[in-house]
Order: sequence, then C-alpha cells, then structure tokens
Amino acid sequence: MPTYKYPGVYTEEISVSGHSVAEVASSIPAFIGYTEKAMEKKANDLFRKPTRIASMQEYETYFGGAHAEDISVDVDGGINRGFTARITNPDLKYLLHYCMQQFFGNGGGRCYIVSAGDYTEAITDTALVSCLAAVSKLDEPTLIVIPEAVNISRPSGYANVV
Repeated sequence: MPTYKYPGVYTEEISVSGHSVAEVASSIPAFIGYTEKAMEKKANDLFRKPTRIASMQEYETYFGGAHAEDISVDVDGGINRGFTARITNPDLKYLLHYCMQQFFGNGGGRCYIVSAGDYTEAITDTALVSCLAAVSKLDEPTLIVIPEAVNISRPSGYANVV
C-alpha cells in the first residue's frame, strides 16, 4: 500500500488478470528462393505466395526437396601404378532447401517461405523482387533472407534485390 503525503483523492489501479500484454514472437523470418515445387492443393498454388510454416517437414511437404546436383568422379591409372580419382564438386545454384535445413536444425521455428520459381527456371532479380513485394504486405516478418541472390547472373540485378 502506498504512503500518501498530502490529503486528497487518489486513484489506485489494481490488476486482477496478471499481465496485460500478450507475448508474441518478435523475430519471424521470411525466406525467398527457388523450390522444387510450390503446392498445397494443386500445382503452383503457393507460387510467389508467402506461406507460414513451422518445421522442415512442412517445408518439404509444400516446397519439396533439394535440387539434385551432379557430382562427377574421374578415375585414372592402372593396377600396378595405383589409381587417381578426381571429384568435381557440384555447382550449388539453388540454396533455399539447404538454408531451411540449417534454420530448423539450429532451433528455428515459425517462418514464411516464398517460392520465386522451381528448379527449371533461371534465377532472376525480377522474380526475387516480386517475392519481396509479396512479403512487404505482411506485418509479421522482421527478417528477409534471399540465399539465391548471390547467384543472380547480372551484376546490376543484384542491386535491385538488395
């Protein structure tokens, strides 16, 4: 009970319901990139549409798996001289699936995914910028991640995205 130093009328607020501010998540990322598919009920119904997910299983259900990368192995030599093997690492072009594995593997939770296209399409600044416009209509995302922006073919296109 407060101590009143002067006579007068005082108003005292008493809370009967605990905290009046509800807890909300303050960091919801939006990931933009290329996916194997973008389908909830029919083909491409999630194309360039921000979709909220909470697990890697949900990601793979709606957006598919990683792009199949080609790895080549060349073997030279003979039985007496031994063998020499040269492995050519894949040129990773579509990065979103790997980023999502890392995000959820490190304890990530709710996020938005926006598919800019599938693995048959070229990575363009135009597609990524249109996805940015779709995310800009949402209030929740506080971080935007565009892993494939590093693979835009035109140097001027990169400036359009960032």
